[in-house]
Amino acid sequence: MTPEQAPEFLARLMALGELFNAKLSEAAQTLYFDALSDLDIDDVVCGMTDAAKSCKFMPKPIEIRELATSSVDDDAEESWEALKSNSRRLGAYDSSWRDDVSETAIQTLYAIFGNWSNFCTWDYSHEMWAAKRKEFIRSYVRREEHQQREAMQDRLGAQRALQLLEHNERNRIED
Repeated sequence: MTPEQAPEFLARLMALGELFNAKLSEAAQTLYFDALSDLDIDDVVCGMTDAAKSCKFMPKPIEIRELATSSVDDDAEESWEALKSNSRRLGAYDSSWRDDVSETAIQTLYAIFGNWSNFCTWDYSHEMWAAKRKEFIRSYVRREEHQQREAMQDRLGAQRALQLLEHNERNRIED
């Protein structure tokens, strides 16, 4: 989230607080925002909506985070299933396997297995495939979180650059 999105976030947080009859001080509101600021506003809104549906008490930031990022875990799981399905359906030498999965899934597959052919042809035991699935999901989620952090840093960097330009412009006008 960006500072410009704080009013939307705070309005939704206050509504969530009202739903659970929780009074949130300004300090608490700031901590909620800071704890969730590395996430996309849309994901946080989904997390808050899910909290309203599933929590019995006012959720802590970590609970909202878990609800907001569960979709990344779901995406990772869906990507794994699509890759496994494509390996059975298409085989090791059909490049159309990439059409059904995200770029993050492709990068994760390459990081763990080296290439598509290895993924399709390695003869792992059931236990080893289960371990590789867990490794894939962990790696996929880390990649997605890293991309979200980089996007946030890019947005904040652009915002800081704009503030610096405005500051310099004001100083130039005053001189």
